[in-house]
Amino acid sequence: MRTTDPLGQAQTIKRDPSGRPVEVAGGRGVNVGLVYGPDGDLVAKTYNGSKAAAYEFDAANNLARMQDSSGMYSFVNNPAGMLIAIHYPDGNQVSFVYDEVRSLSSVVYPGSFKVDYTYDRRDRVTKTAWQGGSITYQYDGVGNVTSETRSNGADSVYSYDARGRTVELSHARGSQPFARIRYVRNANGDIISETGVQPAAIERAEAGESVVFNALDQVERRGQDSYSYDADGNLIAISNGKWQAGYDPENRLAEVTREGQKTTYLYNGLGHRIQAATGATVRNYHYDLKGRLLFETGGNGEITRFYIYSGGLLAACYTPDGQSYFYHFNHQGSTLAMTNTAGEVVAAYRYTPFGKIAGQSEGLKDNPFTFIGAYGVMDEGGGLYYMKNRYYDAVTGRFVQKDPLGIAAGLNLYGYVANNPLNRIDPRGLIDRGFPNSMLTGKPPDPGADLTPLSGPAVATTNIAIGAYGVYSAVTGIMSGGSIPLATFLLAVAGSRIYSTVKRAINNEYGAEYKPSDIPKDLVDPTKGIRGGMSWTGQKWQEFNDWGARTMGQLENSIYQCYGVPNY
Repeated sequence: MRTTDPLGQAQTIKRDPSGRPVEVAGGRGVNVGLVYGPDGDLVAKTYNGSKAAAYEFDAANNLARMQDSSGMYSFVNNPAGMLIAIHYPDGNQVSFVYDEVRSLSSVVYPGSFKVDYTYDRRDRVTKTAWQGGSITYQYDGVGNVTSETRSNGADSVYSYDARGRTVELSHARGSQPFARIRYVRNANGDIISETGVQPAAIERAEAGESVVFNALDQVERRGQDSYSYDADGNLIAISNGKWQAGYDPENRLAEVTREGQKTTYLYNGLGHRIQAATGATVRNYHYDLKGRLLFETGGNGEITRFYIYSGGLLAACYTPDGQSYFYHFNHQGSTLAMTNTAGEVVAAYRYTPFGKIAGQSEGLKDNPFTFIGAYGVMDEGGGLYYMKNRYYDAVTGRFVQKDPLGIAAGLNLYGYVANNPLNRIDPRGLIDRGFPNSMLTGKPPDPGADLTPLSGPAVATTNIAIGAYGVYSAVTGIMSGGSIPLATFLLAVAGSRIYSTVKRAINNEYGAEYKPSDIPKDLVDPTKGIRGGMSWTGQKWQEFNDWGARTMGQLENSIYQCYGVPNY
């Protein structure tokens, strides 16, 4: 199959008799090859015929080992198929412990640093604790978090309207809030204004500049600056030396020079960015299989910080010198402030609607999680953000690479959240979506993964997007129902693991109180029933759970965590 964009740039996809992509060739002369084993698992990835990564699976089809240029990763699963340990190429290890109902009860990081989770009867996190720090949570009757009480005394309170949407949030130490924001919504529920106390003042208000786009929606000119792209649609240059970039065979940013400063990036065979180096400063990143950053090491291998999660979202970080730093987010998961062990505000941020930092305090300049940081988006400085599958430029409000999903995710391949950044987010760089009503829903998903790892240009060839009212399948190449995407399944093979994994995701999200047997009967194994999935209607969602539309948001979060690209 060959596709050509409006600028004449082509991509060619070759498939085997089973319809699986085996070679993807873009416009830069790079061929990405995919090799499958007898069970349909991806066992190797090649660049122009040279092996780039190899994958091994255990008897239960769980990923057991992955080897690439960075070394060997080993993944240990228990008999129930739950990930219990990750061994990294540098010798570090992380272990995961579960309770009797298979909830994640502890994460043990290198050096025996440990985080423990406590749950209520509905399997929601009520406390996250580690040496020198803790956060406790309270919920309302429908499961929204109403308060977060931190061990440093800097606590948070959340209020919601009748539909469960955030109307006010407050972060305070004692009676003095350092952030308190009230949101005003229109009849459609979109935020149209916000008022209150912000922890950082606006320092830089920039005038708008004229922008010229080409037929592919690429920025050609912004003000006096001209933009250039390679044959795969990646931004490679901005005039006057403001941007010079190169990309790896899977169109991931490999190096960029901005204003004379060069940064290089490395990625592993799971699609995770594992290193960023600027001059003599090297940061090595270690993730779980869902792509959550667990800890960092420096250039000489020393651990520099651990990252702590609650409900699947970032909550705090801990440094080897015994200091805990707590994150305080706004409604969309952007960091408003950070407080230390003593409860002092040590970092504060203010953003433009599209995410450029408009003001910040002087502390903690090396914090990587600012705009949409709760979801793992990483700040590269100067308005550039790493959103897992692409890099986003908050200066222009656009991505610097094409959408890996192609037009399946929308006709504008570079646009960010349909120009609605106050009400939608895209932390994976794939499909914009709403954010949960509450910043914390359910419990931390298990850190394992059920899907064959795959990233880069092949992503666009292997997606199944299950929508709230519609389905797109790369297997059949058709769209049924409407066009509102709920989640995107990126699979190397559309195999029988879909049904069992979605059931497990729902069970993990709601606990034993919400039986997965309530799944609509037409959610079947696509290899034995409806190929390419099914259409979901409002009635079927009600059949699934009485919580209605809120269920869609929570299930979306679960599915993203289970199928997320493969890096979540």
